[in-house]
Order: sequence, then C-alpha cells, then structure tokens
Amino acid sequence: MLQEHHQGNHSLVIEDNVEMNNVVYMFNCNDSTLTVKGKLNSVFLDSCRKSSVVFDSLVSSVEFVNCQSVQMQVCVMQSYFTFLQDIEP
Repeated sequence: MLQEHHQGNHSLVIEDNVEMNNVVYMFNCNDSTLTVKGKLNSVFLDSCRKSSVVFDSLVSSVEFVNCQSVQMQVCVMQSYFTFLQDIEP
C-alpha cells in the first residue's frame, strides 16, 4: 500500500482490504496525515517531513527512515513498544 509525494494532505485514509500481511509505505510526504483502519503487518515512512501515521493495530513494526518531525498514533492497545535510535557520528 503505497502513498507517496503528498503535500499538505491530512485526509489520506486506507480502510478497504486492510489485511494482517499488508505493509504501508509512505514516501516523500510533507505535512500529511495517513490513517489506516484495520490490523496490518508494518508501517514504513521514508523521507517524510512533518507527517504522521495513525493506525488501529499492528503485527510487526513501524520504521522511520530519513524523516524529520514525524509522529505515530496507535488506536488499539499494543502489548509492547521498542524504540531504537541510530546516531551517525
């Protein structure tokens, strides 16, 4: 499920045919919000800025790569979270 090059779009919604093996990939979005209804495998944000992702439930992971000022929100209780941070010298 690919979402890319959105600018200032806060009404992005994926709600049809969301399955536990789906991956959401959000690329090069600026000042945008993506809402995913249902349980999916993972969420991946790449090169996004001032953007957010809202989802019901997740099987695996959320990854932010080359992003600035991004947010995530989980609407259904998850059992655990792990936060990793890579800092380049």
